[in-house]
Amino acid sequence: NGHLEAQRIMAAYDTRWEQYLLEQQDAEVMAWAGSRLILEGQRQQGLALLDAAIAKSYPLAEELKKQLM
Repeated sequence: NGHLEAQRIMAAYDTRWEQYLLEQQDAEVMAWAGSRLILEGQRQQGLALLDAAIAKSYPLAEELKKQLM
């Protein structure tokens, strides 16, 4: 369904794209969505997404988690 980087950009502005990429288990979107959820007070859900991104070896996920804790 198109270029992945473009889909990730769309996910930042459109929850439908975010949800689609989360369903595809995109580690980058997991990390950024998880960070957003933590900042919005949904700590458990956010941590679960960050941990999933870490498990998929997304390099920034561990740093994001460290900064948000």
